[in-house]
Amino acid sequence: MRTYKRKTENGTIPPEVIRQGVQKILEGGKFATVAREMHIPRSTLKRYTQKFLTEGGTSTNDVSEVPLENFIPRYKTRKIFTAEDEKSLENYLIRASQLHHGLSTREALFVEADNFSSDSENEMVFDDNSDLDVDMDDCTTDKDEVSVGDFILVEFLGKRVKKYFAGEVKEDTSEGYVVNFLRRKSPSWKFVFPEVADESLVPQSDIVMKLPVPRISGGTERAAKALVFDVNLSEYSVE
Repeated sequence: MRTYKRKTENGTIPPEVIRQGVQKILEGGKFATVAREMHIPRSTLKRYTQKFLTEGGTSTNDVSEVPLENFIPRYKTRKIFTAEDEKSLENYLIRASQLHHGLSTREALFVEADNFSSDSENEMVFDDNSDLDVDMDDCTTDKDEVSVGDFILVEFLGKRVKKYFAGEVKEDTSEGYVVNFLRRKSPSWKFVFPEVADESLVPQSDIVMKLPVPRISGGTERAAKALVFDVNLSEYSVE
């Protein structure tokens, strides 16, 4: 195995050192003296000093207020995300962590599902055809018109198989929708909310369709907690 070593240390000067050097120049220091004392190439020191002045800075400004990223070589050209993208990603991760978004019960099911063959994964049994007598054409699939209180079908991609979950939209955020997921009472097509709420932040791209308003199934107190959607979902592997 080869180990490569840089021929020079050019481009490895810490940005805080460059910023301190620029500050000394603005305070009256000479380029040759400051460059030698702080081990900064004179051309580099001149370039960043001129950059600071051309961007509106003056000799009376405090350079310490300038972000360190401004003193990193080719910082902007090497960036993967824009500042707006980074802020959006930061907000998404914070919101997701607040909702305990991680290895949830649902995602654990994906791991279990991956241990079975594709035949067993796609095998479905139905014993309640009365819940499936509505054609898909009767369902509103306009996922762009989702609002708080609506029920939606969400797609999750495992390692080898897609899984689908129905849930109720609890909150509409700039990063996506906060969804409280239901559980299907297989092999029927009745759904219930788990005792412990399972909420996740869902991006718009993961929404398959907007579901119709569910109806309450059964007349007993226990059955009344089950919801039925008047739409045929048999083509989806709904959990």
